[in-house]
Amino acid sequence: MELRIKVGSSNKNTAIEKKKNVEWETFRLDEYKQMFHQLVEGGYVLNQYEDVHWKVPDQVLDYPIILTFDVEIHFKLNTALKAYIILRLISGRSPLTVYNELAILKKIIIETDGFENSRAFEAILEIQTNRYSHRGYRTATAVSSFLSFYKIENYEEIINICHKILSYKSTSRELPVFEDIMIFDDIVNNYFRKYPS
Repeated sequence: MELRIKVGSSNKNTAIEKKKNVEWETFRLDEYKQMFHQLVEGGYVLNQYEDVHWKVPDQVLDYPIILTFDVEIHFKLNTALKAYIILRLISGRSPLTVYNELAILKKIIIETDGFENSRAFEAILEIQTNRYSHRGYRTATAVSSFLSFYKIENYEEIINICHKILSYKSTSRELPVFEDIMIFDDIVNNYFRKYPS
């Protein structure tokens, strides 16, 4: 996983970032807790590390987003999720993005028994991709990123499954003939000239 830390800026339109590839073993647990306390001191998180629920203020939504770490059946993964989320917040990810990533990861952890059932994971991705290609892509991206941080026994197999998912491509809609657009524009403009309210 790539950790990005803003170290400064040369002016208001640019930022200088330090990038570092990190894994679970890069830091000790007490270092993750120290990073968490820095987030608390900065006002980015409103709870204690040991809490199941973390409140993360979101300036866009104007209310805190609640991150829940309740995958207690897989205690080690739950601890790794906390560390991963800390690093995502430090990297400047928005609270809503972090919330969505956490929700995806928790769902996959539960449905695949802690990533041990790779066939179940492949089936989930297939269903998501067939229904909504963007969901399959988001799930594959979130899982791949997390497993590049916290390597489990079969992480290579699951990452290979993630790479099979085609990247989500949004398509542009086809526009009608230009003359038809101009005729429609004239009709709309005439209507609003006659009926302004």
